Parts: sequence; structure tokens; C-alpha cells
Amino acid sequence: MTRAAKITYSLALLIGLASGSVTGFWFSSSTLRLFDLVGPIFAPAELGKYSYVQYTHADAEHARAALQSYADFLDGMEKIKPDRAQRADLSFTYARLALLEESQNNLDQSRILMTKARSYMSNSGREISEADLRKALKIMDDRNLR
Repeated sequence: MTRAAKITYSLALLIGLASGSVTGFWFSSSTLRLFDLVGPIFAPAELGKYSYVQYTHADAEHARAALQSYADFLDGMEKIKPDRAQRADLSFTYARLALLEESQNNLDQSRILMTKARSYMSNSGREISEADLRKALKIMDDRNLR
């Protein structure tokens, strides 16, 4: 191989590495920006699904822990950026916690949690009775189990 060919191949290698690095960085950074944008959208939904699965299939202790962590997460989100949909999710989460406590014969705690659930629903623009909240939750849970 001649000296001119070695120089040509070396320059081609350097140009290829440089352009590959730049385009690779550009594609990676745009993908990471996309994950930054959609992460806050999907994180609450996935945590909500997880807590619901724990509520429907796990024992009372694990279900309570999952629902409480979801409620705490939503409470934190609500303090940062209030949202009507978050308040509805909070209402249903606290209602599920209330039903769970009721099934464990913790009636005082159940009443406290149901009151909290009703207050979040009324903050989202609707006044709802405990019976209607229970009925709505039963309909939602029956639909989710199908």
C-alpha cells in the first residue's frame, strides 16, 4: 500500500468517526429529550396500574402499601401542578383504600379515607355521595377486571 493510500484511508476513517460521533450524539440526545417529555406522562399511569394490580391480587398489606404510595405520589404531583384528572385518580385511590380498610374492619380509618376521597372528588368539580362513589368504583373495577 502506498503512502498516499494510507493517508487517504486514515483521513476517511477520521472523517467517518467524526461524522458518526456527531450524528450518534444528535440521535441519542433527541431520543433522551423525547423520554424526558413522555416520562412524566407515563410514570403516574404505570404506578396507578401497579397499585391497582396490587389492590386486586395482593394481600391487604401489600395492596395498602401500593395504594398509599400511589396516593402519596399523586398528592405530591397535585401540590406541584393541580390537575382535575389527578384529583379524580386521588379520589378513587382513597376510596379503594377506604374499602380495603373496611374489609379489614378498620371502620374509623375507612371513614377518614372515604371523606378524603369525597373531598378530592368535590375539588375536581363534582359533589358525590359515598354511595355514588362506591357505585362508580365498582363499575370501574368490574370493567377493569374484564
